[in-house]
Amino acid sequence: MLVVILVLFVLVGGALAVLAYENFAALTTEVHLTLFGWHAPALPLGAWLLLACLLGALPLYIVTVLSALRDRRQMAKLRRRVAELEQLLNAGGEVGKKLDFLLQEMNRETNTILSKTGGLGDLGLTITELALAAKADVDKIREQSLNLE
Repeated sequence: MLVVILVLFVLVGGALAVLAYENFAALTTEVHLTLFGWHAPALPLGAWLLLACLLGALPLYIVTVLSALRDRRQMAKLRRRVAELEQLLNAGGEVGKKLDFLLQEMNRETNTILSKTGGLGDLGLTITELALAAKADVDKIREQSLNLE
């Protein structure tokens, strides 16, 4: 999916570059814009197009950063669950239902991580492999926990 987006981005960028080159005279024509009574300074059409492209790319960068932060939170949640699991097992006593709930939450966290790694290329494959291994380990622990009850 990412490759398709990049190819489309390059194709559209190339087409815009060709149009800009062929219509250079039109791009230097000054344009006066009025928006809700506000009169924008007179700028060449090319400057307005560049500004529009930059403003269009800004939301994409923001979404990318927010997605990365959300993924970091997912990993932090999974680490906290692992720490809780270690504490629970070290505490001893009756752990059956608590352990089952904790393993169910860990399973959810790994599923969430797996659902977000599509289209990340080689990094996504590495994350997917690690998340699948973690999921398999959680399933093994869950099977062993059934023997404890």
